[in-house]
Amino acid sequence: MVGGTVTTGEGHGDPPASDRIGARELSSLEVLLTSGRPLCRADLAEQLGISEAQSGEVVDRLLSAGLIREKGEKEPSARTLVPGASDLVYARLLEIQQEQLAGQIQFQRSTTSIVKALSDRLHAGDDDHPQWKVLRGYEPISAALEGAAYRARRKVLSMHPGIPLSPEDLADSRPRNQRALDRGVAMRSIHLASMTRVPHGRSHLEALAESGVKVRVAQSLPFRLIVIDDVIAYTSINGTDGEPAALELRGPELVPMLREVFEFCWLDAQPVRASESEPEGHLLSERGLAIVQLLSEGRTDSAMARSLGVSPRTFRRLIGQVMEQLGAESRFQAGIRAMELGLLGRWQPPDGEARSR
Repeated sequence: MVGGTVTTGEGHGDPPASDRIGARELSSLEVLLTSGRPLCRADLAEQLGISEAQSGEVVDRLLSAGLIREKGEKEPSARTLVPGASDLVYARLLEIQQEQLAGQIQFQRSTTSIVKALSDRLHAGDDDHPQWKVLRGYEPISAALEGAAYRARRKVLSMHPGIPLSPEDLADSRPRNQRALDRGVAMRSIHLASMTRVPHGRSHLEALAESGVKVRVAQSLPFRLIVIDDVIAYTSINGTDGEPAALELRGPELVPMLREVFEFCWLDAQPVRASESEPEGHLLSERGLAIVQLLSEGRTDSAMARSLGVSPRTFRRLIGQVMEQLGAESRFQAGIRAMELGLLGRWQPPDGEARSR
């Protein structure tokens, strides 16, 4: 095994300081390979802008790793430094690189295992996390929700009764949702139908749907609820003196029961309609109407995305939303459903847009 490895810091299992190959050693080797003239330790120090003592440490590491040789019989400080044979240096560098990658892989595996074990303990509830506790005040509740959303790995379910929150409070919740969505967490959310009659409420629901959250509305909801990965849940309770309060619940006995409550409410809820002024049978927004019309014309995804001015990835997500709003499991079923509801032909492209496929 090569007597040297690339490393960036101290830690358990690190090779001795005299045996590490880092960025400075690699820069020194590059200088020796490209200088075009013999260099001594002092020359190397000048080229790298380091002290002669530091240069001596670098040279010792390179010599130990077998990457360079010294020529001459004079004092070490005056000896000429030359790279090792090209094939030998090449083989040594590959071996050092492999050691570095193996170390990084082992580090990632270890940290991943540790993080998973900690997350499982936090989710399952250990001695420091009883199956339930009361949170009082905005800051503890916000901190708990932030931490729970950060730990979410699979799904987040939520119900939001009561009057619509302020525009500022709604806006504050979006970055937390987006971080979970970016990690691939599936999110479903039920809100009161009254949210659609408040401009900032409707905007919030539309923003959630655009980001990838599946959103429905209901005429009534029993209580505020957030369920994360089926292992931890938060529900609102009555506080004292107007102070907000929430109950944090963990464990396999309580959380699945609350998830079932959410699923029952989800089945009874409805997709968000585009506008209260539209006819009862009109389920789709203007863009939704455009999508079903373009689908009926048999255009390719890229062509339809260009027509709507969105990326193909965004277009595929929008199609999924339209299919959900129409209760369809495929694009073909969505087309049939749109035809049955008389939605085809309601959308017209902007003036001048070609209908070419």
